[in-house]
Amino acid sequence: MKQLFCLTLFLLLAAPCVVWSDASNADAAKITAAAAPVVDNVYEAMKAHDFGRMRKDFDDKLAKAVSKDQLAEGVAGAEKASGAIAGKSFDEMAKKDGFIDLSYTLKMSKGPDWTLRFTFVEGDPAWKIRGLWLGPRALGVRAASAAEAEAILKAAKPVIDNYLAACKAKDYAGMERDFSAKLRKGLPPDKLKETTEKIIDVEQGAFVSAVFDRIEADSVRNFVYYRLNRTKMPVSLKFEFAKDDPKCKITGLWEKPWTRAVNPAPTAEAEAIVEAAKPVIDNYFAAYKAHDYAGMEKDFTAAMRNGLPPEKFKASMEKQVEPEFGAFVSAEFDSVETERGLDIVYYRVYRTKLPSVVKFVFEKDDPAHKITGLWENPL
Repeated sequence: MKQLFCLTLFLLLAAPCVVWSDASNADAAKITAAAAPVVDNVYEAMKAHDFGRMRKDFDDKLAKAVSKDQLAEGVAGAEKASGAIAGKSFDEMAKKDGFIDLSYTLKMSKGPDWTLRFTFVEGDPAWKIRGLWLGPRALGVRAASAAEAEAILKAAKPVIDNYLAACKAKDYAGMERDFSAKLRKGLPPDKLKETTEKIIDVEQGAFVSAVFDRIEADSVRNFVYYRLNRTKMPVSLKFEFAKDDPKCKITGLWEKPWTRAVNPAPTAEAEAIVEAAKPVIDNYFAAYKAHDYAGMEKDFTAAMRNGLPPEKFKASMEKQVEPEFGAFVSAEFDSVETERGLDIVYYRVYRTKLPSVVKFVFEKDDPAHKITGLWENPL
């Protein structure tokens, strides 16, 4: 797979991670019209290989992160894989939390289409580009099955462990030990050091620790996600590997703020929700560890208990959940969201095979904090 890593890494590092929401058609038409001069300039400059002109509308952060040479290498990779750029068409728009994302399909003369995606700060009258991404159109990324994920993680773990150990030691050459040749060329140790210390560490804080998150795959690539705990915020680190590479060389790498909640509760509200729900959730997990299914249901609503009596709950856990994910080991708080009169608390659960996330749902106006909904899914 010809992945434009130099664009993908640096431009996504420079762009903030947000949870996107679809915009209305009228809104999209208005915004795409306003952004058109900037988008068209980048497109025409790409076709003409005028990489200085491509950078004309970058904001200061993006201009510092991405050089003309990196843009040139990225475009050359796309053209080598799929031929010359032959046209573009608008694909979709999304916006949230003060950022706008515009995606375009690039028609190529010989091979598959590519995606060109822009990120802008909402309300910026100059339409300066905050983030830019160029890569092959999605190939049907999906969550890996349990057996597939186990095999992928077993092969990739030594590579990832080395990267994380080197990251903690700020050994930039060591971090690149298992980079593919193309990735190392686009991101030499001095550039990785500069990006890490001047952008990532400043915005997200120093690296502290990491835990496995999840695995996805498409027809030619495997993606392994880790959650990194940094001193200022948690982040998601995504490793890309080619399926047919027995050496598991890293072909792509992304780091961006980690989030799960679609409607995250404000900090003060989230703290109050967790404080009220914690005794109920602590009892649930203590009972689960003891295989006390009646105890697990102590704080269920009557409707929940009627629909899921202990014997049915036991069968579900022991015949469906545990064979797939393994026995329960421990749990830690993840995040809080609110929705239509509900408080939703997520916990990350560590199991002997694969981690999962448990979602507890509470009615906002219930002082007893009875559990009115419960889901456990793969991370």
